[in-house]
Amino acid sequence: MRAIVEDEAHCGEIFEYGREFSSDDEIEADIINRINKYVSTPVSERDLFDLQMIFHRIEVWGGSAGRMLYLKETVDNWDNMWVKYPKLVDVCLSASPEPEKSIDAVFDAVKECNEIKYFGVAFITKHTRFWLVPRMGQDALPIFDSLMASNIMSMKYGASLSRLKEYWHAMIRKSKEEHVHLVPLERQLFKRFFAENESRKANSRKKQCV
Repeated sequence: MRAIVEDEAHCGEIFEYGREFSSDDEIEADIINRINKYVSTPVSERDLFDLQMIFHRIEVWGGSAGRMLYLKETVDNWDNMWVKYPKLVDVCLSASPEPEKSIDAVFDAVKECNEIKYFGVAFITKHTRFWLVPRMGQDALPIFDSLMASNIMSMKYGASLSRLKEYWHAMIRKSKEEHVHLVPLERQLFKRFFAENESRKANSRKKQCV
């Protein structure tokens, strides 16, 4: 999120949705509050605008790569988004509380959204993770981004739809083996992998300076 807030010139419209927040924790709390309010609202009274505000905040929370939707935006792309994204949310909110039993349905919804330009698996699964919490709690299916793809699935070129189900099953097994819920497990691993990656970059810079 910090990269978006500090770089208005290169982040486009998404900057406007992040400027009021000073940390990832702050915007995450706002997302959770908005989702809880949305879920508690009768279906017939739910408003697309509220859904859009949640969408934009999740994009900010997800990091600087989320800006591509806004820098490369087209009317057709956003029209497509507001048809498919509500369907993704509906699938999440009606999913089985048991992660294994929800994988196929959530995967199909992710696959449909993956057809939207600049909205890849890494960011779609950030959205599904938030929207699955009301159904699954801390066992919501985890985010599948490039760090998790590289370290859990040994993938060289980032997360891909073709390995998503396999990744979710692998994380469920790991969750059971380590007796840790899926959401905190993914966050713990992500932070560890991120720190290791930053350390490697720092060491590489040091060697170049010698």
